[in-house]
Amino acid sequence: MTGLLVDRHDLDRRIRSVDAPGPHRWWHIYTFVDAVLDAPVGGVLVECGAYRGSSTAKLSHLAAALGRELVVFDSFEGLPPNDEQHIKTTAGKDIRNLFRGGAFAGSLEQVQATVERYGVPQVVRYVPGWFADTMPGFAEPVAGAYLDCDLAASTRTCLDSLWPLVTPGGCVVSQDGDFPLVIDAMRDWLGRADPVPLVAGLGESKMVTFRKPAGEAR
Repeated sequence: MTGLLVDRHDLDRRIRSVDAPGPHRWWHIYTFVDAVLDAPVGGVLVECGAYRGSSTAKLSHLAAALGRELVVFDSFEGLPPNDEQHIKTTAGKDIRNLFRGGAFAGSLEQVQATVERYGVPQVVRYVPGWFADTMPGFAEPVAGAYLDCDLAASTRTCLDSLWPLVTPGGCVVSQDGDFPLVIDAMRDWLGRADPVPLVAGLGESKMVTFRKPAGEAR
């Protein structure tokens, strides 16, 4: 992928053309876009948590611009059953009962329809199921992964499963860095991550970036 020229103006225009509601903000998506374009490496792009497809449609434009595939992991049934006791974000927002099992459900058909309308469907591959069931069998090189998991357990599964697959120089970006239980899970994972990533935003921002040092073999 190194040396591939991307028309950033055109890419931004295409991403901005996605007029579909979603739980993220533009700067969340662009944190990932910038992270991927700052260090373009080989591998697929991965999205963990699609909801109803707004972010998927946006990221499909990034994948298409890079000539890559976007692999989307989601249960398409909402969040898994869990007993995580989320109370407040780091900014003090009440999130009690927000992440109950079944919350944020978007069907596969809904996501596909959103991508068909706003995105580039031919570059998107869907992997339905709980992360704990689907990720252990995934073994493709990853250029960048975008995590919108909400739960600490789901974040842990994604980091454990995807980090070994990330191409040197590649990245994992989470938009859940304002949830204290997720922050704890990230910090716990850092204690066993191999190789140890370069970290930005942990405990300081909603967006957290883990970048694999260049030159580190998978």
